[in-house]
Amino acid sequence: LKQTEHDLKRARAEAKAHADNMTAIFDAVPAAAFFSHDRKCAKMTSNRAAYELLRMPYGSNTSKSAAPEERPTFRVFENGHELTAEELPLQRAAMTGEPIRNNELEIRFEDGSSTYEFGHAVPLFDEDGNVRGAVGAFLDITDRKVIEERLRVTGERFRVALRGTPITVFNQGRDLRYRWVHNPRGIHDVVEILGKRDRDLLERPEDWKMTEGIKSE
Repeated sequence: LKQTEHDLKRARAEAKAHADNMTAIFDAVPAAAFFSHDRKCAKMTSNRAAYELLRMPYGSNTSKSAAPEERPTFRVFENGHELTAEELPLQRAAMTGEPIRNNELEIRFEDGSSTYEFGHAVPLFDEDGNVRGAVGAFLDITDRKVIEERLRVTGERFRVALRGTPITVFNQGRDLRYRWVHNPRGIHDVVEILGKRDRDLLERPEDWKMTEGIKSE
């Protein structure tokens, strides 16, 4: 009996230490992590990064499937479509028992601001193989989305500015081979120019030597 009590005490201590380690890791990772305590995802806890991301008090219920009085007010969109609670990654993983991967979501707050997240959700199973909840992890990609939008706007403005203009614009690599050409002039078309250097396109050596010399500098 004493040996059994000793083994049980040691097993409990090991389980508690393991749980404490997992809790510390869960709270320390920079990704936003979510843990559902039930298959309906009515109760969901998160790590510190997730609470900061969602602008919610630490320890509060982060689930959109929660009871109305404790349900978060942020809204979640995917490709411009607002998702219902049942369409969210953790809820889908818990209901279907299948992993939900590569989700890119926009989270909109009441003040009109947004953040963008990318991540996965996977179901959790009990000892009988039944789904008991889900866990998900998401990275904040807001900076990347902002840069992508700025590049898109800049590219569109560049295309508008070039439209109908007689100038030629091109890009060459460090090896001086043409990678992109807009509005080529002369006897060569775009297909003939791409991948070539000026020495391949200009007939007179003095012309391509001068041109490539300037570009090399």
